[in-house]
Amino acid sequence: CQPSWSPDGARLAFISPCRGNEALYRGSGLFLINADGADLTPLPNVPGGDFDPAWSPDGDKIAFASVRNTGRPRLYLIDLADNSTEVISYPYSYDRQPAWSADGGLLAFVTTQKGPVQIWTMNPDGSDQQVFSRSADAINTYPSWSLDGNLIMFNQIDRPGSIPSVVVATYTDGDYSEYRYEMGPVPVKEPRYSPDGLWLVFESWPKGRYHD
Repeated sequence: CQPSWSPDGARLAFISPCRGNEALYRGSGLFLINADGADLTPLPNVPGGDFDPAWSPDGDKIAFASVRNTGRPRLYLIDLADNSTEVISYPYSYDRQPAWSADGGLLAFVTTQKGPVQIWTMNPDGSDQQVFSRSADAINTYPSWSLDGNLIMFNQIDRPGSIPSVVVATYTDGDYSEYRYEMGPVPVKEPRYSPDGLWLVFESWPKGRYHD
């Protein structure tokens, strides 16, 4: 599950084992594989579960979430040069779904630090953690950056079990503005920008079944 392309398109990171689309993948680990299916390589892990891999734009690191040590998901960085790993979440945080800005200068991530499920940002070393989304009690997940770094797109639901929508919000100092795409009763899950920034790809099940 959860394939993530390397910036040069030569390799994929993914997780296994996995039974389906879940919030936490306990017992899973990270793997690398070439785009042609060769050279399958497990990355070092510890008991718990590693998931949500996100390759850095320079290709040197992978940010990921893990429930190792504490049982709560926290964010880590693995340096692919020597497989060294460092935690970048605060000790008692509940963080997941890291997403790199195009220039590699920031990570967006999902957290419950202030109560609601929000999108926050931080430096890649874990410093300067700041709230980004300001959507009251709405549940915000799956952040994805625009190429210019001015927007973050994410999923939003009003309450557990409601239809997910796609929201785009501005990322400018001192000014937050949020726009929800109105697509009627069409679920929109895990939206992502195309490499040229002109298209969105997402998962949907408008008839209640058969996810496409």
